[in-house]
Amino acid sequence: MRWLVSAWLILLGTLLSAATELHEAAATGNSIQINALVKAGASVSAQDDSKLTPLHLAAAEGHAEAVKLLLGVGASLDAQDFAEQTPLHLAASQGQAPIIRVLVAAGASLEARDDQKATPLLAAARGGHADALSALLEVGASVAAQDAYKTTSLHYAAAQGHAEAVVALVRAGARVEARDDKEATPLHVATWGHAEAIRAASGHAEAIRALVAAGSSLEAQDDKEATPLDLAADPLTRQALLEAAKVLKGEL
Repeated sequence: MRWLVSAWLILLGTLLSAATELHEAAATGNSIQINALVKAGASVSAQDDSKLTPLHLAAAEGHAEAVKLLLGVGASLDAQDFAEQTPLHLAASQGQAPIIRVLVAAGASLEARDDQKATPLLAAARGGHADALSALLEVGASVAAQDAYKTTSLHYAAAQGHAEAVVALVRAGARVEARDDKEATPLHVATWGHAEAIRAASGHAEAIRALVAAGSSLEAQDDKEATPLDLAADPLTRQALLEAAKVLKGEL
């Protein structure tokens, strides 16, 4: 499983790098300036130091008018940044559901892969953006997609405790028993590797309950023969697991 630097930090770095005036106009959604720069000969294909194009920036920041304008003058939907992310990847990672719909309608690939083989759906799941996930699922994004680490969108949403995203993915048919490269299920990753403050959040407990209710096994073993209960280091996580199991059995 890979955790990415926030796209916002990437964008901030871009504005401080050798970005063109068109990059800056796109990042701020200044359509009047975009139009003027393009008419003056600015290249919509220009890439900054991070290989981001103006369309990447407009998409990530949620500027629909700027996105449509850039597409109308030939901006590439398939352009890739330094991490091989397309504009759709960045829109998804920032939860920009309206932009996702604009890009997909224009022909953006739902199954484009970044340098870690993650699709836009996986990018949305990492951020727990339920609206972005729904926008992608509505148009046919594969809920079964896995990245280079065999991590699914459900793994990412569960690991971050994004309950609404977990529920949306389960309803869309995500496999609760999917295994990553460590043989961990989404329920495994919902219990390990994060600070107690994160696991204690109500959303995290709700994500655990949603996974168990959908049939995720508390007895599943990863490649070290550990179960989700074995990995529940703090009392709050363990309590959430046990309570979810009792609810499933009708004991609560």
